[in-house]
Order: sequence, then structure tokens, then C-alpha cells
Amino acid sequence: PLQTMPNHHLFSIDFFLPKIKKYIDDNSNIFLSCKDIADYCKYNEIYLNRIFKNRTGKTLLKYIHKKKIQHSKEMLKNKKLSVTTISYTLGFSNEYYFNAFFKREVGVSPGVYRKYIWNDYHEIYEICCQDAANRATFFLFYCLTQPTTVI
Repeated sequence: PLQTMPNHHLFSIDFFLPKIKKYIDDNSNIFLSCKDIADYCKYNEIYLNRIFKNRTGKTLLKYIHKKKIQHSKEMLKNKKLSVTTISYTLGFSNEYYFNAFFKREVGVSPGVYRKYIWNDYHEIYEICCQDAANRATFFLFYCLTQPTTVI
């Protein structure tokens, strides 16, 4: 059961923004919708989303996604946690949805990202280079992740 904030008429939206962000951060283990957050702080969903975007530059949904990605990246650093465990821990209904979500947001699958953070480029190449399109993706990914040198 989701908790609710005190009566919002006593406070401005600026008072709620840090609390909303903390609520999203603290509840990264469940599926959160914009409606859940609006219900939590007793605001109309459309109004809250508009004000949140006006103040932060991101919609509530984008902010929720950003936090899920941050948490998943942290968890992927731990090789002992499987992608399946991470997906369920973050509130995804299954590993396939998590994989698609992560790839859409980050550009690579969680498995490839994990290999990248452990600098295992040979394994990434083996995974990505099954066909020509993936070889191009790997090359771009590899180039973008290398430190730049100024001559």
C-alpha cells in the first residue's frame, strides 16, 4: 500500500519536489506509475506531471525511468546478481521486459553493459558481432566509451 503526503493545500509544489524524488528513489523496487505518485501527493496527475516537468525539465515517467536505470546500473556492478534477480528487484514483471527497457534507455542490453563495466571488450565483441549490424553497434559503443586523447 502506498502512503500519501499531508494535505497539499498547506504546501507549494516546490515543497513536494524533493519528497516526490525521494519517494521515487525509495520505491524503485516496485512498478510506479505517474498516477501512483499523483495519488501519493494528492495532486491531479496531469497537473503534477506538467509542474514536475516545468521545474525539473523531465516528465515524471522519464524521471522514474532515469532512477530505474541508475539503480540497475549499480546492481549490474555486482556480478553475483543475475539479470533476472535485478529485474525482479526493480519491480519488473519479467527479465524480458527489463532487458527491452534497459536496451531502449541505455542502448545496450544489461549483459553487454555489465561486460563493459568490467572491461570485458572481447566478450562484448563476441556477443555483438553475430552480424554486420551488431558489429557496427559494437564499434560505435566501443569508440564512445574510450577516453578521448587531445593531440
